[in-house]
Amino acid sequence: ILHSSFTLSRIFGYISRSGAPLRHGLARDMMQASNDWNPDRSDVAVLPHALPGASLLHTTAESINEVLPYTDTDAGLTITADARIDNRDELSPVLGLTDNAQTADSIYILRAYQKWGNDCCKYLLGDYAFAIWDSRRRELFCARDHIGARALFYYADRDRFIFATEPKVILASGEAPTQLTDDWIANILVGVYPAKDQAPFRQMKKLPPAHYLTVTPENIRLEQYWDLDATREIRYRREQDYYDNMRALIEQAVRRCTRSAFPVSAELSGGLDSSGIAAFAQAELKKRGEELSVFSHALPDWALGKIYPFEDEKQFIESLCAHAGITHKHYIYAEGKGILDEFRLCNERFGYPTGYQLPIFCDALYEKAQAEGVKVLLSGFPGDELVTSHGSEFYNELFYNRRFRTMWRDMYSRRDRQFFKTGYAFAVKMMLHYAPGIFRLLKGEPEPEENWRDNSFRCNVTTDEYAERMRLCDRLFETTTYPKFNSVRAREKVRITETFVCHRLEQCAAHALYYGTEYRNPFTDRNLLEYVLALPPEIKVRNRSVRYPYRMAIAGAVPEDVRWRTSKMGATIPTVSLRIMTDSNRFDDLLRNAADRNMLPPYIDLSKMQYIKQRLDNKQLKDAIYPHSFYAAWMLRKD
Repeated sequence: ILHSSFTLSRIFGYISRSGAPLRHGLARDMMQASNDWNPDRSDVAVLPHALPGASLLHTTAESINEVLPYTDTDAGLTITADARIDNRDELSPVLGLTDNAQTADSIYILRAYQKWGNDCCKYLLGDYAFAIWDSRRRELFCARDHIGARALFYYADRDRFIFATEPKVILASGEAPTQLTDDWIANILVGVYPAKDQAPFRQMKKLPPAHYLTVTPENIRLEQYWDLDATREIRYRREQDYYDNMRALIEQAVRRCTRSAFPVSAELSGGLDSSGIAAFAQAELKKRGEELSVFSHALPDWALGKIYPFEDEKQFIESLCAHAGITHKHYIYAEGKGILDEFRLCNERFGYPTGYQLPIFCDALYEKAQAEGVKVLLSGFPGDELVTSHGSEFYNELFYNRRFRTMWRDMYSRRDRQFFKTGYAFAVKMMLHYAPGIFRLLKGEPEPEENWRDNSFRCNVTTDEYAERMRLCDRLFETTTYPKFNSVRAREKVRITETFVCHRLEQCAAHALYYGTEYRNPFTDRNLLEYVLALPPEIKVRNRSVRYPYRMAIAGAVPEDVRWRTSKMGATIPTVSLRIMTDSNRFDDLLRNAADRNMLPPYIDLSKMQYIKQRLDNKQLKDAIYPHSFYAAWMLRKD
């Protein structure tokens, strides 16, 4: 058998904790539920007390001959894994392995577990969710990567432990409750992301990122193996060293993410994050005689200036491609596509309303990537959360530490060294820090944080009774309000480790899998995250620019108009408005007949649905609208 690496798949398993024999047909039922996306290979191992399985997507040269689950009979260990291990070159000599196409990433994980036991994840870099069954000790070890790029759900009781990367595979066992939790429904209706350990179905849980789980007949133990250290700080004598080392780490992260036996592509929006990833990936691929393909959401020419958001980022995309020498670029217009059919398809695929809509609206991009033979899709997410951070709370940190002279120097430089302009700006900052309520009262401005939350809640489509009973307003405010930070690092740590990041990563990965595509996110590289968090706060906002270290690190790789841009135009996916237009008449028909057909749940207010629909029909929409609740209601429809 050739042991080789895969980089995205579904895994599952059933452990009999009580020692009872496994149900006849259990392997077939779980495998069938796991295979609905047409995997490259699938298998299951029927062992005494355990049933691990995997459905594999081949993306690397190592993966072509992958066979999982894999059993080391001498050690009595069986592994199933959804993994890409990025530091193979570092681990090879330590683990006595040969870093070539004959050695699987799963073998690296297994050998690391044999060497370091439960501490193995501290040494593994990459994206992974895996489980190792020790038949001699009747113990299961499960782990998930540091950031949560791969999901792992589980159901446990006294007699059994069932795990899978998708909840519906657990349900296929026939031994876990199938009812959605009230919290899951309430959260998707108000636009709140689920907690890191929350699953959609009752009594089911999700393994949080950077955690491992050990399961024995007697107990289940959850442990955290990694966390970002917000107290660590890096100091160099020469300022340029900060940027040179950051660039080297970004290039390394991108290089590791381009390991593939198939064409590599990238999402390109024209923003700083995706532009840097695309430029470095193109440079790396050119060394191998290959070329990057890029896919960009854009408005068709006829919609520019007429349909919200009125403009896209083609000028920056074209500039980046010309600078980096990228010729394989594809604009995704999604013309002729609606959204209702995609909501229905999403429910059919996953077996529950996911709530998060961004990957649903990426279907046209995934289809195009699949048609181009692409299996790897690079993303700039989650750059904003840390690596390309805006350095928010910089002035608060200076105030808190009473570094007024440093603050004055920075502001003086930003305002063309004009004393009176700097003095006015300094006074405004002082009042915003010490008396923000009085300042906004004098200016007649609402609290900015409360303003967007109020607007969001006004777009909620549930009945007033349901909203009050489920505390939807409190739920929204409590889960989306940051504490007051007096440290740049403290805020950055919260942002990169908050539940939104892992939820988006796992949802995008799950959706793309149906198109034979694997997402890879260089900005989640653990070494890169630790390095950027440790940079001195004063270099993150300087010379009139936020995101300053990243801008300096990508010098020369991207054109100057992209490197120094300060605005983000349009929307992440500007064609959503067009898709609503396509389905406008269908929406109207469904809303007219919804009550008679008992289509929507009783806690959905049809009059509020119609109001949001009317606002969405306004092609020149100026005021803020948050349609997530409207979309979630359609994902909950019964027909």
